[in-house]
Amino acid sequence: MTHTGSERARSPARWAFPVTAGAVIAGGVLLLLAYGFDLTCPLALWRDHPFDLANIRHLQATADLSSRLWAYDPYHLFGWTPHVFTNPLASLGGALATAPWGGSEGAYTGWLVALLLTSAVCFWVWLPRDARPIARIAGGVLAGLLSLLVYPMDVGILDANPVQVLYTGQWAQRIGLALALLCLERLYRALDAVHEAPRLATRRALAASALFGAALFTHFMSGVAVALGACWLTLHAILARKNPRQGWRGAVLLAGLLIGSALLYLDFLLVFLRVHDSHHSLPILAWHMPEAARASMLEVLLAGLPVLLLPGVRMLVDPDSRHSRPAQLEAGLPLLVLAGLTCAGAGPGLLATALLVGGCALIASRLRGRADARHVLPALGMLLCVFACGPDSLRPFGLDLSALVPFSASLGWAKLAAAARFVLLAWLGLLAVDALDLVIGLKRRRLGLGLTTAGILLGLGLPLALSLGSASRTGAESFFGWMAATDLHATGSLMGRMSDAGLRTPPDGLLLAEDCLHHPEGSALAGRGLPHGHLAYLVGPQIGRPVLGGCVTTRYLTHPLAQTARGQLLCQWPSASSPDRLLQTLASHGIAEVLVHSQGWIRALQRSPRAERLDEAAGLVRFRLRDHASLVTEPGGQPVSGATIAWTPAGPDLELPAGVREVHLRLVHLPFLECAARDQDGNELPCALSRWRDEALDLRGCSLDDPKLSIRVDVPWIKTTIGRSDSSSRPVHVQIRSRPSVIPFAIMILAWIAAAVIRLTLLRRAS
Repeated sequence: MTHTGSERARSPARWAFPVTAGAVIAGGVLLLLAYGFDLTCPLALWRDHPFDLANIRHLQATADLSSRLWAYDPYHLFGWTPHVFTNPLASLGGALATAPWGGSEGAYTGWLVALLLTSAVCFWVWLPRDARPIARIAGGVLAGLLSLLVYPMDVGILDANPVQVLYTGQWAQRIGLALALLCLERLYRALDAVHEAPRLATRRALAASALFGAALFTHFMSGVAVALGACWLTLHAILARKNPRQGWRGAVLLAGLLIGSALLYLDFLLVFLRVHDSHHSLPILAWHMPEAARASMLEVLLAGLPVLLLPGVRMLVDPDSRHSRPAQLEAGLPLLVLAGLTCAGAGPGLLATALLVGGCALIASRLRGRADARHVLPALGMLLCVFACGPDSLRPFGLDLSALVPFSASLGWAKLAAAARFVLLAWLGLLAVDALDLVIGLKRRRLGLGLTTAGILLGLGLPLALSLGSASRTGAESFFGWMAATDLHATGSLMGRMSDAGLRTPPDGLLLAEDCLHHPEGSALAGRGLPHGHLAYLVGPQIGRPVLGGCVTTRYLTHPLAQTARGQLLCQWPSASSPDRLLQTLASHGIAEVLVHSQGWIRALQRSPRAERLDEAAGLVRFRLRDHASLVTEPGGQPVSGATIAWTPAGPDLELPAGVREVHLRLVHLPFLECAARDQDGNELPCALSRWRDEALDLRGCSLDDPKLSIRVDVPWIKTTIGRSDSSSRPVHVQIRSRPSVIPFAIMILAWIAAAVIRLTLLRRAS
């Protein structure tokens, strides 16, 4: 029996999907209970969650028609637009889901559990539509539950599993991957119908365009996975046909997908491209983790070996399959994938293996006469595996093929491992459906049904046993156990201490707080049941003043100045030498006080004449830096007497004294910022923003991949110019806000309207 992407005779039972979804969600809940996950634990305080939750709350506080999602955040990183650079649609989803409960920590936890469980149903769309309902349910439950397991080697950053969602806080990728699978499925079926039913193909391509942009702007690397998958699906569909010369329609469909997605998300795309190179391209973290990426995919296939053997069972129990060349290839393809991933390593040999798998998959599809998901998915999984192990895997014979990849310097290579895993899980589910549907239809089915059922149960039971039995190593129970052991009283004292320190900081300066993600040896925070998380990121919005520190690893141009994780300040660790030069640099950037918990920094700051110890509480010691620069200065660097700043979630408000025409702010300039000025009588005054720069810094120790790499930090700061009629005019109130152009937004809205009209027209004609 052959299943293709075309919709065939047997109509699917409508009850099959609800049963599958219910089984997967119920099984997921039981798994979380088995892992020891506690809904009442302070999930929002661990790892990256403070960063995500603060960004969600920022969006709730600032989103409007004038700034859309691109509001300026003055509380972090010397000012930035978080939703331009980090998962805007994921934050939007979280903001909408938690808004009825005021963005509370409990609502945030509920949102994460809901997205984790519901995203496990996304594999359903790849299952053969003409298979029997019981077979589809089995395959859907298998793939869904496998995506909720935590394998022994998983550490919650490359796998999009429950640990990554609930502990690490990198949950946006999970949503992005679900959208990516939905997008690729729509494209796959559009390519399947492009010759026989072009109108149907157009409808599906429109849906794929919408899903492509959604995946991209939910999680950037999920969009990259879609782009790679779309190219492979199109090439495979063209070459799989008996007459590849007719493949121009597939190429047109791919071009339409890319253009359509760009138009449907034009506002997102242009605002990102406008500032990416200038503001978000520092080589801080390259995600070069080839062996870890390969291991995260290999363990899924090794544990899923019983399912990989199911096409061989088909050969055993079905006489017709034994003499079918396509069936023979399909039986060997899973073993080829497993053997190649096991033996090829994570270097260029993996590229050769992927090409071999792709070639065999293409031959099998040509024998079938069209592209088939059973061939497309394993080849796509191997392709994504190659890129996940990049750029090393893309350097055969001394050639650097990675240089041909767009945005290669900004790719999170190893993050594609999760995409490869999801594709392979969809393939495992499809293999289960295919095998079970076949043996149910055989006249002598007892042996085949027994072997197939055993293979499916073993394919789920073996990884489940490994998942539940890995707590003594790096399993989910250890991660969730740390969270459940959080001392809420001590955590509340710690957060209160940071908030109090922020409020006590001089109004013309900033507080730099050492991150709480790591509790180094000797830290006063160690062993007290405190969460390992970017807690400082929550403080600024809570007190209504900027607090630096607590950001996740970003490529943003002020990251080296503001990040304080790993016991570093300005990318440096405390040393025996005096930190005077470092403290002078911090003070020159407006940092008035430093809050630290590492013993090394406490000792170093106490030795320095540039720092004065003020107090200690909750394990945090506060130091004041001498002669810090003001946040508002004249062009010559002198403080502007009488100038004040009021902080709002959407940007700063300045009060400038009479006679001041031009000031420098220690806030990052972005091209879509605008200012509005009024005097005390409410009269509007001309106001313009431009850039000013001070001396660039060359810092080492910032890169997580190469600590010796020197990174140049050259920040464009905000320069504000007020047009006054004379030098004795009244004091002026200045607002600085993000006001991106409305034209891309208007075009985007028109594109959505046009897409809806086209789809409705095609549906009406089809009916």
